[in-house]
Amino acid sequence: MKKLTFVALLPLVLASCNLSGGVPTQFDISGNIGGAVPSGTIKIALVGGALSTDPIQNHNVKSGNFANSKFTLDLPDTPNAVLGIYEVIGYIDTNNNGSYDVGETRTKSKPANLLTYTSATQKWTLNGNTVIRENGKSVTRVNNYDLTW
Repeated sequence: MKKLTFVALLPLVLASCNLSGGVPTQFDISGNIGGAVPSGTIKIALVGGALSTDPIQNHNVKSGNFANSKFTLDLPDTPNAVLGIYEVIGYIDTNNNGSYDVGETRTKSKPANLLTYTSATQKWTLNGNTVIRENGKSVTRVNNYDLTW
């Protein structure tokens, strides 16, 4: 009977340890990447920068996970740039340096997918409305931050 109980609980144990494969689901942001996938090593990054006329600068803040056209990313508690506008992208790391470089093939995101970080409140928001992370803690998980090639 003990063997049967162990076998029955094994899927729950694997799921809780994330050993069953695939992309973890308990992250601040997750979504799908659609369209024709280009060849090469696909990476996920949070890019952006300080408020300016060109808010999406070549600024890699954090990398995420990618598998089977799905991705996840936890937002950092404090990005390198203090106040700014950011977006999550998928890109082909053609020079294998682990960072998005201008000119590398990248995904497109919807204008509605812009993230804002405010240092005074340590708050990440989606479109200035939905609070995703505040004071180092997850508030809301965004599950449909979809990208296309």
